[in-house]
Amino acid sequence: PGGGAGVGAASGGVRRGALCGLRAMADVPDTKKGFDDALSEMGKIAEKLQAYTKVRDPEEAATLRKDLIETYTRFAVPAASFSATSLSLFVLCFTLVYTVLGASGVGFDSIVAASEGVPLLGDALAAVPDGWGNLGLTLIALELTSPALAAAAVVLTPKVARALEEKLPGWGLDAEGLNRRLEAVS
Repeated sequence: PGGGAGVGAASGGVRRGALCGLRAMADVPDTKKGFDDALSEMGKIAEKLQAYTKVRDPEEAATLRKDLIETYTRFAVPAASFSATSLSLFVLCFTLVYTVLGASGVGFDSIVAASEGVPLLGDALAAVPDGWGNLGLTLIALELTSPALAAAAVVLTPKVARALEEKLPGWGLDAEGLNRRLEAVS
């Protein structure tokens, strides 16, 4: 859906349906190109919004608004998909690690017990309130696995974006639906 031939032609191998740089990141090893494309889309949105705010002719304003909404949805769908995918992976991994640490009994309490005789460290770790130790370990684990989580988010984003693109027309939140709503209000 939505032409992405410009992205595909320039990057030498991106599938033709890629809408913007965020989705193209999963298809092209050159992720810098994907980020550059995303920044370019953001720049286009800013330019079109600025032009829209200066127009006084209602017909020209309607044309600019439609173009702005189409550009925005080309950027927003992949961006929202990437954000939702990243957040979902983070929450899933956080819940999994925290639950495993708590349920297994091999968590912060084990570290406190092992460091009991170590000067300064044992006393400092023993002073950490209950529950905060496993939370800290969970956050450290997520920090260490963040490159893998980011890679997984990049790989999964196109699938999430396609699913979102399929749902948006039914919700009236695709470019056409948003333009219809705005025309009804105007």
